[in-house]
Amino acid sequence: MISPPTQPVIKVSERRLTSLVISWDTFSHTLCGDVTYNVALSDGTAELVEERTTTSNTISFTDLDNDTQYEVTVLAINNAGPGTVVTTNVTTLTPSGVGFLKSDMKLKIVHHDRSSSPALLSIKDQSDMPTYTEVVY
Repeated sequence: MISPPTQPVIKVSERRLTSLVISWDTFSHTLCGDVTYNVALSDGTAELVEERTTTSNTISFTDLDNDTQYEVTVLAINNAGPGTVVTTNVTTLTPSGVGFLKSDMKLKIVHHDRSSSPALLSIKDQSDMPTYTEVVY
């Protein structure tokens, strides 16, 4: 008897500031033919960010916002029909230490401890332009 795919288990393979790599267990049954996976990524407002169909058990999402929770939904489908929808939440990383600024952002640093050496701030764009250092007192 041919049956729909079993419920996949979603795993977060890689989590970065602006990207996610999601994988899941594959379903295989020689009588059921190829399995395709419908994968959807929604943001915290339930707005669909991206939706794709794949035969792989791994998918990458890029150009995401950092420190943002996304909902990942996976549905496996074979010749017998769709399986059970599986959903999980995953949050992109929060910047810490080194950060990146968009070109239209302004940055203000206040150095509160005047008894020690001045705070140094180095700013370098991602195109390897010269580094600019500003001393803030």
